[in-house]
Amino acid sequence: MYRRHAQREVLGPISPTPRRVLGAADVASKEFLVVSRGFDQEEVRAFLARVAVALEERDGDLRHLLRECGELAARLARAETDLEQSRRQLRDVERQVVVADAVRQDALARAAAAERARIELEFELRQHRLSNGGGDQKGATQPLAEIVRLAEQG
Repeated sequence: MYRRHAQREVLGPISPTPRRVLGAADVASKEFLVVSRGFDQEEVRAFLARVAVALEERDGDLRHLLRECGELAARLARAETDLEQSRRQLRDVERQVVVADAVRQDALARAAAAERARIELEFELRQHRLSNGGGDQKGATQPLAEIVRLAEQG
């Protein structure tokens, strides 16, 4: 199934998809029919030699690009692994932040409750002093300090 024109092979099988890749060695070793009215064999061979060199360079470039793609794929896989590890670490940190915020909120609530208790105790102490006629100031502040210390302890 070769196309023939003036009793010579033109370019191989008539098929939209070639069965194998044409390589530099195929071009360099291609033989053509000799006809009385044809192309200069030396010119054809020189051209085919240039095509073979170009194909060999192309193949070398393709091999280089394939190696580079493999290296890039490996780098991408490592980067994806690192990214996933970073995401896990971020989730852990986010959980720790939530816990720390809850602890902070609890501490603020306890501090506010202690402050309220201190103010209430101070108010009660003042009420007590007023109801007892004022009394000794030193004696009044000393129990207040003790009450505040007890309130701060819990």
